[in-house]
Amino acid sequence: MKIYMKNKKYNLSQFDDVQQDFLFWIEDFIDSKLLSSSKDNIKDENFSGAEHSKKIKKCTNIEDLKTHTKKLKNLGLDLSNYTNPMYAFYDFIIKDMLESFYQITISYIDDNFTNDYMKEFKNEKGNKLGESSIKKYRSTVVSFFKHIEENNVDGKTNIPYKFYLSVDKRGDRVPTPFSNTYKKVPVYLIESEYKQFNKEFIKHISSNDDDKKRDILIVKILLFSGISNKELLELKENDFKVISSSNSIDMHIRGKGKKNRVLNLPKSQMIRFYNQYVELREDNEYFFYSSKTKDNKLGSSHALDLTKDLMNKININKNKISIDIYKNTFAIHLKNKRMPDAVIAELLGYSKLSTLKELVSFDDEELVKSCDAFMDFV
Repeated sequence: MKIYMKNKKYNLSQFDDVQQDFLFWIEDFIDSKLLSSSKDNIKDENFSGAEHSKKIKKCTNIEDLKTHTKKLKNLGLDLSNYTNPMYAFYDFIIKDMLESFYQITISYIDDNFTNDYMKEFKNEKGNKLGESSIKKYRSTVVSFFKHIEENNVDGKTNIPYKFYLSVDKRGDRVPTPFSNTYKKVPVYLIESEYKQFNKEFIKHISSNDDDKKRDILIVKILLFSGISNKELLELKENDFKVISSSNSIDMHIRGKGKKNRVLNLPKSQMIRFYNQYVELREDNEYFFYSSKTKDNKLGSSHALDLTKDLMNKININKNKISIDIYKNTFAIHLKNKRMPDAVIAELLGYSKLSTLKELVSFDDEELVKSCDAFMDFV
C-alpha cells in the first residue's frame, strides 16, 4: 500500500519492484505540478485540486495515471509538458531493465535515454520528436530526479540520496547545487574477491546439470565482459565465433542505439564451459533460454538472483548489489592493468568517452589484447 504524508520525506525505495518505485515518484512529481499549476483555464467551478491529487495518488499502474491526466487535460488543466516525458522515461526504464535507482546518473540519462532511446521514440501520433522536444524531455526528466532529491530519504543512510545530475567544466559528475551529501561509490569486487569469486562460484551453483552448465557460462561471460543484463539476454548462437589460432572467443554484442561491438573473451577462462553448454543446448532464438517458461525466455532477474545467491554462499558481502557489479569490476580491473580509458569505454559500449574522462586513440589490436588482462586468473 502506498503511504503519502504531507511535508514528509519518503524512502527512496518503497517497494521490492523498481517499476512500482518509479510509479510512486512519478505520481508524486505530477501531483506537485497539479497543485502548483494555474487553474485559470478550468471552467468547472467545482474543480478541486485536492480531490484530483488524491485520485493521482491512488493510481495503481501507469495506465491509470495516463487516464486520469487525460481527464485533467479535458477539464482544462494540461500537464502534458510533465507527463509525456515521464511516461516516455517510464517506458524506457522497463525496456532497459533498470534494476534500481542507484543506477541513475547524468550519463545514464544523457547516453541511454536522451541520445539512444529518444532518437527512436515516437509520440502518440506516431511521429519522432525533433531535437528541441528531446531537450525538453531531458530537462523534465532531470527535474524529476531533482524533485526526488528534495523529497527522499535513503533508508540505508537516513539522509537524502543524491543522483549527481550536474557536470562541471572538466566533465566530472558533481552534486546538484543544493546537495551536500556523499559521492556515490560504485559497488565492485576488489582483485582478491574477483579471483575468489571466479575460483569458487561453480561449486555453489545449485541448478540441475543442464541449467548449471548454462549458469556457469552466464557468470563467466559477465565476469570477463561486463555486458549489461539486456545485452546478455539478447545474445544469439551466431554471436559467438571461436578461432583455433586465437586466444580469445569473439562475442558480438547488440548495444544500445545500434552501437554494436565485438568483445574478446579470454579463451582459457571460457572455452571448456562454452563447449559444454553448446553441446547440450537446443535450437532456440536466444543463446540463453529456460525450458521452464512457456516462451522459453530466461527471466530478466535470473542473472541478478543467481549473483546474489553466489555472493552470499561465497561470503562476499556488498551493499546494493546489481548486475552492474560485473561491469564496475571489469572496468576497474582493466584500469588497474593500465588499459587506456578509451579502450575500456569501447569495450563497455559507452557512446561518450567523458564517462571515463579521457579521450585517447586506440586500434583494434589493443581491443584484442584486453583478454590478456585475465590470463593470470586460476
